[in-house]
Amino acid sequence: MSADAVTIRLDTAVLTALQEAAARRHLTLDQMAGEAIVEGLKTERLNLLQTLLSRGHRHGAASGIPEDGLVDLIHADREQRRKPR
Repeated sequence: MSADAVTIRLDTAVLTALQEAAARRHLTLDQMAGEAIVEGLKTERLNLLQTLLSRGHRHGAASGIPEDGLVDLIHADREQRRKPR
């Protein structure tokens, strides 16, 4: 795997914690930083999805349509779209 050289600045406390975590896991600082960043990005995506899901639930509840009636509405809409115009 090829990696470009990148320099980032970390607070001393964050750098120390990262170094300690890397030592515990027998990883290089670069490997540990890479894993931490990937996990942070995954968490960010998960938070975004949870926010969108929550927003969808709020909008759905505000529509007044009962949740168990949504499947029937979706099927009816799809059937209507399939009909030639």
